[in-house]
Amino acid sequence: MSKKVQFETNLKLSDKLTAYISSHPSLLKKHGESSYVLFVEGNEELNEMNTKLLENIKSSEKSVIKATHTTNKKNPWKFEFAY
Repeated sequence: MSKKVQFETNLKLSDKLTAYISSHPSLLKKHGESSYVLFVEGNEELNEMNTKLLENIKSSEKSVIKATHTTNKKNPWKFEFAY
């Protein structure tokens, strides 16, 4: 996967995540000051590249949330603290 494809995929995922968070305001209260790195269930190539992004922002003063887009229609996002 090229960096361009990674960027385009992350941009599309960011739009989906933003829409989801907008419809679930409690997430803003819980994780509003955090940075997000996006992952997709089953997309190992993207996930590996985005794991490198996690390493690059490890020293950030903000907490970092690993947001994984899932195939579960009722709960399409899984969140876990990365750092």
